[in-house]
Amino acid sequence: MMERTLRENKGSALRRAEPLHLLKELKAILYLIPFLVPFSVFYLWPVLRGAWMSLHVWGIQGMEKYVALANYRKIFVNADFYSYLWNSFYFVLLCTPTVIILGLVLALIINQNIRMRTLIRSVFSCLMCCRCLWSASSGCVYSMLRMVQ
Repeated sequence: MMERTLRENKGSALRRAEPLHLLKELKAILYLIPFLVPFSVFYLWPVLRGAWMSLHVWGIQGMEKYVALANYRKIFVNADFYSYLWNSFYFVLLCTPTVIILGLVLALIINQNIRMRTLIRSVFSCLMCCRCLWSASSGCVYSMLRMVQ
């Protein structure tokens, strides 16, 4: 008799918990919206749009016609494509570990308890700031000098 009442209580407790569970899921979705909106606008939409555009032939005035996978067939038949693909992978495989290792080594050197530690950190930070200021593509000093010319 007691087992039966326990089983019934468990079943009814589970039924009563369902609206709370749904409410928790709704809260989780509401917390994700500030991430999902920019992610969808700035990442998903361009990726999906690019995939759609790759299935068409484009001219100077816009989309001309739907060609399905003909563009991909054209790429995979071209021998230069594989050379370009290998060069890209080679560059990534060479540069990525190098940048990561050099960054870690510099961080370890800067973080060591050595003489003139503060001076080394200051010089490193100043060099990084100067690089950002004088950058040819986005530096503010370079932009001002270009406006004067």
